[in-house]
Formats: sequence, C-alpha cells, structure tokens
Amino acid sequence: MNDDALGKALDAWAGKAEFGPRAKEHQRLNSRATPTDDGLAQLNFKVSPSMKSRIKQLAARDRITLLAMLYHMVDLYESKHGPLASK
Repeated sequence: MNDDALGKALDAWAGKAEFGPRAKEHQRLNSRATPTDDGLAQLNFKVSPSMKSRIKQLAARDRITLLAMLYHMVDLYESKHGPLASK
C-alpha cells in the first residue's frame, strides 16, 4: 500500500465522528483555521512526496485540515523561536 492509499484508508477509517477525549482538540485546531477579517491568500511551495504524504497522514489521523495544521505548525515554531516583532 502506498502512502496516499494509506492516508485515504486512515481518513475513511476515522470517519466523520467527533467523540472521545480528542474531539475538542480537533474542533479547536480546525476552528483556528477559519478565514479572518483579512480573508485568505494563496501560499505555494513544493515539498518532497514523502513530506507531503506525512503531512496528509498526520492531518487525516488527527482529523484536521491542512490549513489547521499549518496554523499549528506556526504556533509551535513561534513558541520555540519567539513571535515576530510588532511594528
């Protein structure tokens, strides 16, 4: 089974059910990735196929969107390296 097939299988297995102790965490992460007053902008970059697969599988495992994962990644990065200076 290749990585994309595994990701699809995990997503199908997880289903749409939101219950259990991690449900509130999923909802919190996904709600963070909603458009703000300034809307959305396109962000394009390339990653290796293996990194793309890892990212998609992690998002499917935790039932969050890729956008929610990006917001979470930036939060974690800032918590380690500090936020941007305010202008």
